[in-house]
Amino acid sequence: MIARITKAFGIKVHLAEQLFDEYGERYVTAACNKVEDDIAAGASFRSPAGILISLLRSGEIQATLARQDEQETAVDTEVDWLRWRYENAQADPNRDTAAKRLGNGITLPQLQESAAKKGFVMLECGHFVLATASPFGPRVAGSRCRCVATVSPRR
Repeated sequence: MIARITKAFGIKVHLAEQLFDEYGERYVTAACNKVEDDIAAGASFRSPAGILISLLRSGEIQATLARQDEQETAVDTEVDWLRWRYENAQADPNRDTAAKRLGNGITLPQLQESAAKKGFVMLECGHFVLATASPFGPRVAGSRCRCVATVSPRR
Protein backbone atom coordinates (compact mmCIF):
# COMPACT_ATOMS: atom_id res chain seq x y z
CA MET A 1 0.00 0.00 0.00
CA ILE A 2 2.88 2.37 0.73
CA ALA A 3 4.21 1.78 -2.78
CA ARG A 4 0.77 2.56 -4.24
CA ILE A 5 0.56 5.88 -2.42
CA THR A 6 4.12 6.89 -3.32
CA LYS A 7 3.44 6.19 -7.01
CA ALA A 8 -0.08 7.60 -7.23
CA PHE A 9 0.47 10.77 -5.21
CA GLY A 10 4.21 11.38 -5.51
CA ILE A 11 4.71 11.20 -1.75
CA LYS A 12 8.11 10.23 -0.43
CA VAL A 13 8.33 6.86 1.28
CA HIS A 14 9.09 8.26 4.75
CA LEU A 15 6.03 10.56 4.57
CA ALA A 16 3.79 7.65 3.51
CA GLU A 17 5.13 5.61 6.44
CA GLN A 18 4.36 8.49 8.80
CA LEU A 19 0.77 8.61 7.51
CA PHE A 20 0.37 4.89 8.10
CA ASP A 21 1.85 5.16 11.58
CA GLU A 22 -0.27 8.15 12.55
CA TYR A 23 -3.64 7.25 11.00
CA GLY A 24 -3.51 3.50 10.34
CA GLU A 25 -3.83 1.53 7.14
CA ARG A 26 -7.63 1.54 7.07
CA TYR A 27 -7.96 5.32 7.12
CA VAL A 28 -5.08 6.00 4.71
CA THR A 29 -6.47 3.45 2.25
CA ALA A 30 -9.96 4.99 2.45
CA ALA A 31 -8.57 8.51 1.93
CA CYS A 32 -6.49 7.30 -1.01
CA ASN A 33 -9.56 5.66 -2.58
CA LYS A 34 -11.63 8.82 -2.09
CA VAL A 35 -9.07 11.07 -3.75
CA GLU A 36 -8.64 8.62 -6.64
CA ASP A 37 -12.44 8.44 -7.06
CA ASP A 38 -12.64 12.25 -7.12
CA ILE A 39 -9.92 12.40 -9.77
CA ALA A 40 -11.68 9.71 -11.81
CA ALA A 41 -14.92 11.74 -11.56
CA GLY A 42 -13.14 14.71 -13.17
CA ALA A 43 -11.84 16.73 -10.24
CA SER A 44 -8.41 18.25 -10.73
CA PHE A 45 -6.19 19.06 -7.79
CA ARG A 46 -2.97 21.02 -7.78
CA SER A 47 -1.65 18.67 -5.11
CA PRO A 48 -3.50 15.36 -4.70
CA ALA A 49 -1.11 14.45 -1.88
CA GLY A 50 -2.16 17.61 -0.06
CA ILE A 51 -5.83 16.66 -0.44
CA LEU A 52 -5.04 13.18 0.89
CA ILE A 53 -3.33 14.59 3.96
CA SER A 54 -6.05 17.21 4.42
CA LEU A 55 -8.77 14.53 4.41
CA LEU A 56 -6.94 12.58 7.09
CA ARG A 57 -6.23 15.61 9.28
CA SER A 58 -9.78 16.98 9.03
CA GLY A 59 -11.27 13.71 10.31
CA GLU A 60 -13.69 13.41 7.38
CA ILE A 61 -12.53 9.88 6.51
CA GLN A 62 -12.62 8.77 10.14
CA ALA A 63 -16.17 10.11 10.53
CA THR A 64 -17.37 8.43 7.33
CA LEU A 65 -15.95 5.06 8.36
CA ALA A 66 -17.36 5.45 11.89
CA ARG A 67 -20.85 6.04 10.41
CA GLN A 68 -20.49 2.94 8.23
CA ASP A 69 -19.42 0.87 11.25
CA GLU A 70 -22.37 2.21 13.25
CA GLN A 71 -24.83 1.28 10.50
CA GLU A 72 -23.40 -2.24 10.23
CA THR A 73 -23.64 -2.63 14.01
CA ALA A 74 -27.25 -1.42 13.99
CA VAL A 75 -28.17 -4.10 11.44
CA ASP A 76 -26.47 -6.77 13.54
CA THR A 77 -28.35 -5.57 16.64
CA GLU A 78 -31.66 -5.93 14.82
CA VAL A 79 -30.80 -9.44 13.69
CA ASP A 80 -29.83 -10.37 17.24
CA TRP A 81 -33.13 -9.00 18.56
CA LEU A 82 -35.14 -10.97 15.99
CA ARG A 83 -33.24 -14.15 16.89
CA TRP A 84 -33.89 -13.52 20.61
CA ARG A 85 -37.61 -12.99 19.95
CA TYR A 86 -37.85 -16.18 17.87
CA GLU A 87 -36.03 -18.29 20.46
CA ASN A 88 -38.21 -16.97 23.29
CA ALA A 89 -41.37 -17.73 21.30
CA GLN A 90 -40.16 -21.27 20.67
CA ALA A 91 -39.25 -21.77 24.33
CA ASP A 92 -42.65 -20.57 25.65
CA PRO A 93 -44.89 -23.68 25.92
CA ASN A 94 -48.06 -21.55 26.00
CA ARG A 95 -47.31 -19.68 22.77
CA ASP A 96 -48.49 -21.06 19.45
CA THR A 97 -46.12 -20.57 16.52
CA ALA A 98 -46.11 -21.88 12.97
CA ALA A 99 -42.71 -23.48 13.51
CA LYS A 100 -44.09 -25.49 16.43
CA ARG A 101 -47.14 -26.60 14.44
CA LEU A 102 -45.01 -27.67 11.50
CA GLY A 103 -42.56 -29.33 13.85
CA ASN A 104 -45.39 -31.31 15.47
CA GLY A 105 -46.22 -32.98 12.18
CA ILE A 106 -49.34 -31.09 11.10
CA THR A 107 -49.66 -31.70 7.38
CA LEU A 108 -51.06 -29.29 4.82
CA PRO A 109 -54.32 -31.25 4.34
CA GLN A 110 -54.87 -31.15 8.13
CA LEU A 111 -54.22 -27.42 8.13
CA GLN A 112 -56.65 -26.91 5.22
CA GLU A 113 -59.31 -28.96 7.01
CA SER A 114 -58.89 -27.00 10.21
CA ALA A 115 -59.10 -23.71 8.31
CA ALA A 116 -62.20 -24.83 6.39
CA LYS A 117 -63.99 -25.58 9.66
CA LYS A 118 -63.38 -21.98 10.68
CA GLY A 119 -64.58 -20.58 7.33
CA PHE A 120 -61.23 -19.97 5.66
CA VAL A 121 -60.13 -20.94 2.16
CA MET A 122 -56.59 -21.54 1.00
CA LEU A 123 -55.58 -19.57 -2.08
CA GLU A 124 -53.32 -20.95 -4.82
CA CYS A 125 -50.41 -19.00 -3.33
CA GLY A 126 -50.82 -20.74 0.02
CA HIS A 127 -52.42 -17.87 1.95
CA PHE A 128 -55.65 -18.39 3.90
CA VAL A 129 -58.48 -15.88 3.62
CA LEU A 130 -61.99 -15.75 5.03
CA ALA A 131 -64.67 -17.05 2.66
CA THR A 132 -68.10 -15.42 2.93
CA ALA A 133 -71.33 -16.97 1.72
CA SER A 134 -73.25 -15.36 -1.14
CA PRO A 135 -76.12 -16.47 -3.38
CA PHE A 136 -73.58 -17.19 -6.13
CA GLY A 137 -71.31 -19.37 -4.02
CA PRO A 138 -68.50 -18.57 -1.57
CA ARG A 139 -66.62 -15.32 -2.11
CA VAL A 140 -63.12 -14.63 -0.90
CA ALA A 141 -62.84 -11.37 1.00
CA GLY A 142 -59.83 -9.25 1.83
CA SER A 143 -56.84 -11.03 0.33
CA ARG A 144 -53.76 -9.08 1.40
CA CYS A 145 -51.53 -10.79 -1.11
CA ARG A 146 -53.75 -9.70 -4.03
CA CYS A 147 -53.78 -13.28 -5.30
CA VAL A 148 -56.61 -14.61 -7.42
CA ALA A 149 -58.47 -17.39 -5.62
CA THR A 150 -59.95 -20.39 -7.31
CA VAL A 151 -62.78 -21.30 -4.98
CA SER A 152 -64.99 -24.21 -5.86
CA PRO A 153 -68.61 -23.93 -4.71
CA ARG A 154 -69.44 -25.86 -1.55
CA ARG A 155 -71.76 -28.79 -2.01
